[in-house]
Amino acid sequence: ILPQLTKNTSVFDFAIAFVKALHENRGTIPSKQSPSSNPGRADVALPPNNVKTMIETLLNVAAAQWDSVDVPPYYDYLQRLHSAKTQRIMSIIETCLLTGHMKTCHQFFVSILGMPGTTAKEFEPLYIPLVPHLRTLMTPQTIDLCTSPLSDVLQLLVGSYLRDVLGSSPPTTEAKVRKIGCGECYRCDALDLFILSKKTTMETFRFVQNSQRLHLEARLGTAPDL
Repeated sequence: ILPQLTKNTSVFDFAIAFVKALHENRGTIPSKQSPSSNPGRADVALPPNNVKTMIETLLNVAAAQWDSVDVPPYYDYLQRLHSAKTQRIMSIIETCLLTGHMKTCHQFFVSILGMPGTTAKEFEPLYIPLVPHLRTLMTPQTIDLCTSPLSDVLQLLVGSYLRDVLGSSPPTTEAKVRKIGCGECYRCDALDLFILSKKTTMETFRFVQNSQRLHLEARLGTAPDL
């Protein structure tokens, strides 16, 4: 049955339910073949290692389909889409914790963060809501969020947030220092000397007439980048 399941792209719910059923009934599954009272039917026998392998395989099948959700395209489509994806992520995490498959859980987290697309676009609708969901899941089970692999995931999320959302400061573009005076009056000559100076940081201009001040203000207005 497993080869057929791994090829099916819409068995998420079945795979999770199957894993839980195997885990809950692992103690009642015979590890050795026993004679059947019905001659036409042979009892199923699964060694413990085979049960563990089946669970791991089914978890990987479900993990590969966490984002293959079918949401009707109407009102609040994107919100409902991300909500459905979050529910699937939490279902996989919960099942991994239930069965003790923490390595599979860690690999699943890595696959989520490495999925195609811009990481920054996924933070607000998908990654950030995971944190309170994780806390709600961990608290009743007295599992510390600072334990691996959950701590590893939180570190990856914080690192990705700093890198992809906040990002590095954009390079500052230095203004091109240049003359902005009219070239015909001594006040503009003094203005150009001030602008081109590498030592003077402040200069006082005194005007006898208001028109002179307006003239310099008009010249300054031609260079808003300075």
